Amino acid sequence: MVYLEVEVPTIGNNYEFRVNENAFIGTALTEILECVCQKEQLQSGENAMGFVLVDPKTERILDVNKTFKECEIKTGHRLLLV
Repeated sequence: MVYLEVEVPTIGNNYEFRVNENAFIGTALTEILECVCQKEQLQSGENAMGFVLVDPKTERILDVNKTFKECEIKTGHRLLLV
């Protein structure tokens, strides 16, 4: 398991998530987006189209077809949801 901090700049909040290191980024992105929308009482879409997770340290968009392990995302990483 990997513990992450996910910042959502558009609403100015940070959230903590626990994800499986072998989970695909795309799957986790959908789940993270659903959780944020539910917590903030926002309308969520059917999928995460148009949203990405970004590693601000490397300034790279995480590939939705790779796992957190493949992207070298470890506990304590801070990601941006944009």
